[in-house]
Amino acid sequence: MYGGESPGYGFDCSGLVAWSFARIGLRLPHSSYLLAQLGQSVAPSALRPGDVLVFHGASHVGIYIGHGKFVHAPHTGTRVRITPLAGAYRAELDTARRVVA
Repeated sequence: MYGGESPGYGFDCSGLVAWSFARIGLRLPHSSYLLAQLGQSVAPSALRPGDVLVFHGASHVGIYIGHGKFVHAPHTGTRVRITPLAGAYRAELDTARRVVA
């Protein structure tokens, strides 16, 4: 759901990231394009759980959870899911950002 930012209403990708980080006291923007500019860049080989992954020219974001997987809200009409960071997603990864308090 575009613009979704809560479990009750549903999530879009940046809403899921913003909501998740708010749970630990970090206020992040509800915009994939702004999320792509936050924190510091992280090499794919140095990913840690909690790093924000930015895909497709900053049109999609998710959160790396470790073990080669990430959580994201893929598109309207689907549930939040855990997906391997492989194949097409790996090829479309533009940047990873580490956001710290």
